[in-house]
Amino acid sequence: MTSRAATEWRYEKLTWPEINEAIEMQKVCIIPCGAVEQHGPHLPLDVDLM
Repeated sequence: MTSRAATEWRYEKLTWPEINEAIEMQKVCIIPCGAVEQHGPHLPLDVDLM
């Protein structure tokens, strides 16, 4: 049995272009509940969350 180090991708810390890239790379994405809104390619998605 081999162990693989998992890379953590924090969905709320990525910009929407980075989310698109992660999807193309077939990364697993867990979608959080709550308001997640894009604000342009320069900001992460979690700027509205408290």
